[in-house]
Amino acid sequence: MPAGEIFKTLTGQDTEAFNSVEEINKYVEEWSGKPLEVKLVYEDVVSCRGSVLPVKDFNPDSAFEKAFGDD
Repeated sequence: MPAGEIFKTLTGQDTEAFNSVEEINKYVEEWSGKPLEVKLVYEDVVSCRGSVLPVKDFNPDSAFEKAFGDD
């Protein structure tokens, strides 16, 4: 179920009735009676240990010179 439908089911409000995320946040805080709290739900490999993909050392200046230089 898309997030907008979940929001409408829970609160009875359509997300398109709001002009910004801040307005939605304020409504949710008033509706729930609690302030919103942002916290990490899960840790993934990238945020914990860095990229799992190999990183290539790249020098854009030398690549540019190689591509467009007068040899």
